[in-house]
Amino acid sequence: PFPSYGLFAQLPWRAQILQGLLGADLIGFQRAEDARNFSRAVRSLLGVVSRRNVIVARDESASGAHEVEFGDYPISIDADEFEQLGRDPAVRRRARQIRSELGDPAHVILGIDRLDYTKGIRHRLKAYGELLGRRGGSVWLTPRS
Repeated sequence: PFPSYGLFAQLPWRAQILQGLLGADLIGFQRAEDARNFSRAVRSLLGVVSRRNVIVARDESASGAHEVEFGDYPISIDADEFEQLGRDPAVRRRARQIRSELGDPAHVILGIDRLDYTKGIRHRLKAYGELLGRRGGSVWLTPRS
């Protein structure tokens, strides 16, 4: 992520951070909004010109300029592959076994993430708890750390 211009502009070393980033040939963000925030910060704080997804940054080379490409490159999964896995007889057997071990609940909500505070796991668990609390019959499993 890259913060909004208003937030980023409050950082004491904002120009140095941007100049450091502009030493790269390619800068990627997960969301288009983050790429736009970055572009705006570069234009507003450094006065550097950007064309579409290219920034022409000043540097110490003979030409005195360096082109930096930036854009959004969302991370995703191959949905078709997961759909195929869901049809696989061995996977379906294992899913039935897991449901049976959980007491055959009507619904199973599965989340897979690193145990990292940045993943918002506490908030997700709270949201799932509220959702299931309205319907009753909750089963909670947590991995051992």
